[in-house]
Amino acid sequence: MIDSLGSEFTTNVLKSQGLMLLSARGEWKSPTQLAWPTHGIVSNDQLDDDFSQALSNLRARANQVSINIELENGLEPFEEAYKNTAQCLCNYFAPWRDYVPPEIIGAFISILGDGFNGQVKVLAANYLGQNSVEGAGGYCRG
Repeated sequence: MIDSLGSEFTTNVLKSQGLMLLSARGEWKSPTQLAWPTHGIVSNDQLDDDFSQALSNLRARANQVSINIELENGLEPFEEAYKNTAQCLCNYFAPWRDYVPPEIIGAFISILGDGFNGQVKVLAANYLGQNSVEGAGGYCRG
């Protein structure tokens, strides 16, 4: 039944504000907060197996639509991800500041390299404060 709805279902309905899907842990979450079932992702952030099976045919279509859109914009998926690495890391680590000293976060980020136009290095420096990125990265690498 769901498969017959096609890619419009994926692009329109699954992205509708307020739509909730079941996580593998049994909690209702926005589709943007859920990943397809895979190793290394906590169950609360994975789509429920039954939902995943029901939407499996749409997954391939959604991936293809996403790739086509990125290619139409002139950027390969890797290039786009590379350009956004620093912002993704910033968003990811922002809530950690309440629990982990920023120097620890900065030390980890410093071993990831400079990133696009040195943006990752600048982000690491922001977390490190008075400590240098080169010193932290060298210390972490051994």
